[in-house]
Amino acid sequence: MIEVSPIPLTESVGQLIKYPLKSYGLVENMASGYGYKGPNRCFRFWQDFLKCHESSDRHEQCDPYRLDYLECLHPAKEATRMRIVQEEAQRQHKARGKASE
Repeated sequence: MIEVSPIPLTESVGQLIKYPLKSYGLVENMASGYGYKGPNRCFRFWQDFLKCHESSDRHEQCDPYRLDYLECLHPAKEATRMRIVQEEAQRQHKARGKASE
């Protein structure tokens, strides 16, 4: 059995996925990524991040992969973009309504 240190509850997700991964037991304990109907949506991002992390001497080089993985898990950027698009669509709809009066 692999012995790992417990993950501190006070750390944010960004800090948790930052290096060193092995100190949190993430490398040894990461799920296979395959669920009932195949791989989960973020598994390939995790694989890319892990491959970079294992092969790179400077883990800062892996930040784009880490950010992609975190965005897949917690799609904050996507939600922000969707909100902006919806607000613009509403603004244009109101502008068309005023122009036709």
